[in-house]
Amino acid sequence: MSIQNKLKDLKDQKSYSIPAKRVLEHLKPILSKSNDLRQRWIWELLQNASDLGDNIKARFEITADKLKFSHNGKPFSLDEAYNLIMPDSTKDEEAAHKKSVIGQFGTGFISTHILSKVIQIEGIIEDEEQLYSFSFHLDRSERNDKDFLIESIKESEAEYRENLEELEELPEDEFQTSFTYQIENTYSSLKGQDTIDDGIKSFRELIPYVLTFRPQLTEVEVIDRRTSTTKLTFKRAEVENDIDDLIVIKTSCHKNDKHFEDKLIGNIIEEETEIAFPIEEVKENKFQLLSFPERCPRLFCAFPMIGTSEFNFPVLVHSEKFVPNRERDGIELTAFDEENRERLVEAKIAFKKLLEIVQDNEWTEAFNICRFTNPDIDDTETKKWFVKEIFNPIKDGIFNTNLIELDESLKLDKHRKSLSSVYIPYVDRRTKNKEEIVDKIYDFAYKVIGDRIPCKDHFLNWYEMLDFEIFESEKLDIEKLCETISAKGKLAEFANANSLTEDETVDYFIDLVEFIIEQEEEELLGKYNLLLNQSNVFAKIKGLKLDRIDHKGLKDRYNEKLKDIYNSLSNKECRENLLHKEFEKIDNLIEKDDKYDLKELVDIPLILTPLRQSKVTPLS
Repeated sequence: MSIQNKLKDLKDQKSYSIPAKRVLEHLKPILSKSNDLRQRWIWELLQNASDLGDNIKARFEITADKLKFSHNGKPFSLDEAYNLIMPDSTKDEEAAHKKSVIGQFGTGFISTHILSKVIQIEGIIEDEEQLYSFSFHLDRSERNDKDFLIESIKESEAEYRENLEELEELPEDEFQTSFTYQIENTYSSLKGQDTIDDGIKSFRELIPYVLTFRPQLTEVEVIDRRTSTTKLTFKRAEVENDIDDLIVIKTSCHKNDKHFEDKLIGNIIEEETEIAFPIEEVKENKFQLLSFPERCPRLFCAFPMIGTSEFNFPVLVHSEKFVPNRERDGIELTAFDEENRERLVEAKIAFKKLLEIVQDNEWTEAFNICRFTNPDIDDTETKKWFVKEIFNPIKDGIFNTNLIELDESLKLDKHRKSLSSVYIPYVDRRTKNKEEIVDKIYDFAYKVIGDRIPCKDHFLNWYEMLDFEIFESEKLDIEKLCETISAKGKLAEFANANSLTEDETVDYFIDLVEFIIEQEEEELLGKYNLLLNQSNVFAKIKGLKLDRIDHKGLKDRYNEKLKDIYNSLSNKECRENLLHKEFEKIDNLIEKDDKYDLKELVDIPLILTPLRQSKVTPLS
């Protein structure tokens, strides 16, 4: 080989080395990141399409052996198409990172190779008002071999040049750009059909939010021809409402050209940031807040940042000004990430507006926007900022806004309260049969403090949603229940105060004590007044004895007359120390030896009150 040829080869090697290295860097973790990429590939394709204009329509066609993605975006520039072959090859790392905030056919597109090692690309280029068609393939079969990738890039580049053909006008087919994946030709351990299924599942769950945040994407079709043909068409439309600051976006789905379902997303915009939450209209301007999809990303930068499902914010946050990390699976909030901090502060303001809307318009099921946890941030300064600027204001908003719906059957002026005014039935979530236990706590609480707990239909949702490390004082566990209803005074007073008969009250406390024993919380009986004595006064268990004053030689109810005689002679009321007879139904409440019998009753020191001076009621 001549020195000139060697120099040419060396020049080519260096020219192609950087893009090959970038491709290799993003292909290498495909297998280790496959769980995220199985959900992400579909958004990379839609992102690239929606970057190419307004009123974008896109289509996914799935057959047994391939997936074809098409869109009607405006023609590529020469550089945009070239960048698919040599991603960000002319940019340094920092510039490339900034460029990919929304997505410009760069490194994010490489992740779609999880579908196939080879991608066939066809489209239209416009250069100096002249149109050209083009086609080329990207072969990434050897994802760990830089030399292979260099040669592959050269081949794609040559194919791109050779296949450029001048056009007189745009083709009639509105879907002029397409990406075709041979889904059986994928990397080892990956299954193309499973990857497609995961992507479509993510798409169906999140497309209403994407259409909310990305209005230039107006219609998406998914045509599945793997068994019988099924076509799903998704479109967006804004729904009118009279609530200040609220935007409602409807995503309509048609199945095989027949209306299938609608989904509504509430949207509040604050400067460069917006929040979103799923809703359903109950009546005019009154909505029910719905739950988010399982493991739903909390952050969007036009499209979902897969991997942010644990980000600590109660609703979805979107901003095209977010600066994602390099992997595009989150954002940094250090003092150097001022842009991200500003966006999150705006999201907090929007969320507080949402809380006011929910309160003022009495929206239902507010627990769905109250998932919020203690911040788990390693950097001390970042955590301090987050707690002060984001965490505390949101926590206070959730705590003090009237979000809790009370039972409508209660005779109250208002049937909504703030979390600060109610309790949530609670047991450690690791407890076996936890739902059964909190359900019993709810039933006990409802009879006596029904105006201080959520309605029956909602309390389990509040229990599951709230972080009780944050809202610890709102936990109505067994002890808090006992403390709250611990009775002071007589049976009649408690019954009257809670609109119960005396018999109902006795039965209530017997059931409660049995429940306490069942939960092995017997020590609570020594801390709170939950038992009745024979004076019909509530008492702790300490000092209470079983009544064994009956004797076979006594006529009926003479035992009560003996108690009266004892009281008259000793000036002591033994009934205060005797367990109410109805409570003896409870097994093993008091030890059998801990009793008060006839012998103890009649053993009265006469020196205390001489018999001749006492006023004794005759036995008959």
